[in-house]
Amino acid sequence: MPLHCTLGGYESSIKLSIYNTFRTLRLNQFDTPMPVLGITDPYEWLRSLRLDWRVMEPAWSGSTQGGGSFVMINTQALSMPQLRRHGDARIGWGIEDLVAMFMHEARHTVPGGGKMHSCPRLPQVNQQAVDPSLSSGGAYAVGYWFQMWCANHTTSSLYTESQREYLRRLAGAWRGPGGRFCDEFAATRA
Repeated sequence: MPLHCTLGGYESSIKLSIYNTFRTLRLNQFDTPMPVLGITDPYEWLRSLRLDWRVMEPAWSGSTQGGGSFVMINTQALSMPQLRRHGDARIGWGIEDLVAMFMHEARHTVPGGGKMHSCPRLPQVNQQAVDPSLSSGGAYAVGYWFQMWCANHTTSSLYTESQREYLRRLAGAWRGPGGRFCDEFAATRA
């Protein structure tokens, strides 16, 4: 059973993208708790946060203000039809990209959740683009582990092997040269 509705055309179908993203989250169940969050049900974790999801331009962000937490979702990303279906190792880009970003941004809204994008050892690195390390458990760590757990620890047959390979490749892009963790980024520049 596919996790998504039909692609539709190139029209802006933001609601369809949001629906597909949450449906994909709902169907993912892990056979062992995911690092950082310790969860086996990502949908229930996200639901438990009771976030206000706001669709707007131009940027992604997760924040807590005045006792309420919200996530701003980028309308341009939501309107891309290729993000309404599974990606795979042959074609790239898929709904898994959106799902990982939803998890990443939600992580920003919880205590210890990675409001610490910084790389003090490399001040020239965009400070908004990296976490200190994978082990610091920030928002990029959640995105990385979520993709690895979807690839390797889902309890059902939601993904083909090509889709699992795509998820591993996505996660791998968050590490090493040009990745999302300062200590690994810095080690490649030393």
